[in-house]
Amino acid sequence: MEEHLEYTEEIPQPLVKKKRAYPVTWGGFIGFFGAYLGFIILFSLLTGMFYALAAVIFGFSMAGFEKSPVFLLIDALTFTAVMLVFKRTRQFMFQKLTLGALKKKRTYFLMAWALIICQVSQYLIFEVLHLEDPGSNGDDRLFTSGIGIAGIVIVIFCACIAAPVTEELVFRGFLFRFFHERYHFIAGLVVSSAVFGSLHIGYPLAAGIMGIVFAMLFYFTKSLVPGMLVHALWNTYVSIVELLS
Repeated sequence: MEEHLEYTEEIPQPLVKKKRAYPVTWGGFIGFFGAYLGFIILFSLLTGMFYALAAVIFGFSMAGFEKSPVFLLIDALTFTAVMLVFKRTRQFMFQKLTLGALKKKRTYFLMAWALIICQVSQYLIFEVLHLEDPGSNGDDRLFTSGIGIAGIVIVIFCACIAAPVTEELVFRGFLFRFFHERYHFIAGLVVSSAVFGSLHIGYPLAAGIMGIVFAMLFYFTKSLVPGMLVHALWNTYVSIVELLS
């Protein structure tokens, strides 16, 4: 008996372009930075109230309180707390926290060039062109008089360890990657560097150039670790200069 095979022609379905799914949504982006800034403001106000109460009770002056190293510690602790809350954002940042780049000689060549560019650019901006003066409002002073040994330890820890880690995670690991992956490399570079520079009051241009350098270092090494090391070395160099001056 012959078997009759029925032939059915498959009609091609119209091609539908799938919408790309991003690790972090705009809601997560706004939520993270909103919580970050909100907690910093809240903790700063609480610290100020506590400090003012102590000043009244013990009779000491609040002059220079706004430059207290305690605020550096608050920033580091706030970032840690917010990262623990926003799991998806934390995972997105930590994706590029890898050590593989340190096994390549090319990475150290790029790190050396990053340090050179930072030094040359700031020398030109501050000393030659006089476009900015970070000392005009005291923003270049990491160490102020009267902070004591405990204050110096806090400043060194925050400036040389906490700040390089948190800032590379936020500005390169999150802000740069968010706009780079959603839009374009240039968008990530411009936004992350502009925000990074604007937060360094007194020398936004110099800091913005550093932001570009760190973003390029991350882009070429595919890891946040080289940028953290360069950032830490730079801040350590600045701290030493401040202590000796």
